[in-house]
Amino acid sequence: MNGKTILQFAMMAGMMIAAAQNGMAQRVKISGTILGSDGNALPNSYVNLTRPNLQHPLTSVKADESGNFLVTTDEQGLLVLEFNGPNHSTYTAAAVVDDTLTTSIAVRLEPRKYVTSIDSIGVIGEFNGYNYHEAAPLEKMEDGCYMADIPATSGSFSYQLVGLLNDRSIENPCAEKFALAPNDGFVSVAEVVDGKARVIFDPEQIGRSTKKSSAVYDDPRIEQISSIYRAILDHREVYNQALTENRIAGKSLSLFSYNWTRELDGLTKMLAKEKDSVVRGMLLISYLELGQLGAVKQMRPVMVKWSLATIPPVSPLWSINPRLITLAIEKSGTEDSTYQDYLIQAIDGQSDPNISALLLYDGLTVAYSAKDDEKSRAYYDRLTNQFSSSRYAAMARVQFTIARADTQKTSLH
Repeated sequence: MNGKTILQFAMMAGMMIAAAQNGMAQRVKISGTILGSDGNALPNSYVNLTRPNLQHPLTSVKADESGNFLVTTDEQGLLVLEFNGPNHSTYTAAAVVDDTLTTSIAVRLEPRKYVTSIDSIGVIGEFNGYNYHEAAPLEKMEDGCYMADIPATSGSFSYQLVGLLNDRSIENPCAEKFALAPNDGFVSVAEVVDGKARVIFDPEQIGRSTKKSSAVYDDPRIEQISSIYRAILDHREVYNQALTENRIAGKSLSLFSYNWTRELDGLTKMLAKEKDSVVRGMLLISYLELGQLGAVKQMRPVMVKWSLATIPPVSPLWSINPRLITLAIEKSGTEDSTYQDYLIQAIDGQSDPNISALLLYDGLTVAYSAKDDEKSRAYYDRLTNQFSSSRYAAMARVQFTIARADTQKTSLH
């Protein structure tokens, strides 16, 4: 062993020991790069590691100056990666992890899709508590730019703009400096001069690109799972947009419908060919999800039953939308009691406490509406005791009045 080899070995051993001592020897390692639509690295870009419907990410990792990142964790189940960069739309990937995983993803983000017509622009920041509904207006100047001088005391002024995206505030795409927002996303940063921060927005500077996000995966299975998960998110967005347009048009919600025939047929064809059990489960979740988005009458009972027969009650795939378990049982064409054990296993065996808490909350809602005091008490007690810190337990405490019955023991089983 020559001197160079000895040095390399010592350095590697030292790194391994340090990682073990610092608790860094995680079983999941996801590396890769984040680039902007122009193919260059994005300053302040980062990756969120999260789960479906989780309010706060499990962890966030900032990419380096070249766009490289490394996410490590011991988390298992369905994990979601959200890739973010200033002035770009979020790209989402997903992986089902039940053991160790080492993989890489190279992502190129697409530009944001701003509103077609800009009517007015407002600014929010610490000065108004980032309140979307109390945005200070920017004045439109003769050259077409929008401008406002906001009183400020500190050396820098962090803010977001309202009016570029529907129902959401974002960073100023014309700003020179950006920083991570306190919760999620980005803020623009302006200098404070003589007690004021000047905010300028030029509509001519924003990009109107048709480029789409792209990614290169080293694991085809993760690429497939990610594609299905993104399709589920897209279906929700399309449906919600159609609902909004229906409301704006002043039409009755009771008459609203959306035709998912093409999507349902496409999923059925893909399911007929798919051999991988996890990918097949994702496709079935996508099928059930369309039922909750207005296609419940178009769903075939045989497909619904196949979902319950194929996806185990403890599968992490249900975290995409735990309410699909209840929907599948209701639309299976079979007595609910047939799948009672399935529901109990889902509540008892899920590793994600949010799934169990939501299922208990929904069971409580149904039992309470049916005036079934015994079941209501059983659901309520377990939800507020076993999952006391969950938001569903907090909601139950506010919404339901459950009579105590100390002499009577109840059970969900």
